[in-house]
Amino acid sequence: MPLPKNARDTWPREIPTLNEQLVDLCAEVERLKDQRQAFLHLRKREQMQLQEQWNQIQQSIEDNIEAEASAQQSRYRAIRGYLNEFTRQVLDRGVLLRTYLNQEGNIEFAAEYLGTDGKPSGEDQGKLYIRFLYHDGLLEGLGDRKKLNLITTIRRFAVFGIQQIVTVIDSGLPTDETGNRIAFQNDEIVLTLHDEDDIGRLFRMPPW
Repeated sequence: MPLPKNARDTWPREIPTLNEQLVDLCAEVERLKDQRQAFLHLRKREQMQLQEQWNQIQQSIEDNIEAEASAQQSRYRAIRGYLNEFTRQVLDRGVLLRTYLNQEGNIEFAAEYLGTDGKPSGEDQGKLYIRFLYHDGLLEGLGDRKKLNLITTIRRFAVFGIQQIVTVIDSGLPTDETGNRIAFQNDEIVLTLHDEDDIGRLFRMPPW
């Protein structure tokens, strides 16, 4: 089908215009790509400079910690001495105060107890302390049979040196076949709480 007269008149002139626009757009895309590359290169260089400054600051802090630890009259050395003297008088244990930078670059302080050989004993991490478990509401949500099994198991594990602290309410104690409530033995009960008087309160003090 032949084109309308006005379309035939304008079509040849529109082709160069569209080509010129396409060329301009391609040139603009290339210019933006170059700008992006320049920006990424600048950002990478700035990041490297900041990382270098960070490393220098970190090294400066580490050097300062080492200098303060070795200086005879530094405040840090005096604090270490006071802490060691205090723990020896109270706990009969020497202690070593360490200062270091963590992974985030922040200063951390750690105190390590020393054994008789002068080396860290691990006591500050609880390795030499009594181990215990704490169960709040031990028997809640269990049937009588499971309660009895749990109490028996706890008593059996006590011989392994694991101290277990549990809390129960009187109405939560299990009952036997005859309906009698089974209670803990007297030597297993450390504290009985009630609201009859101040003796039954946790800290044995009047309410406020």
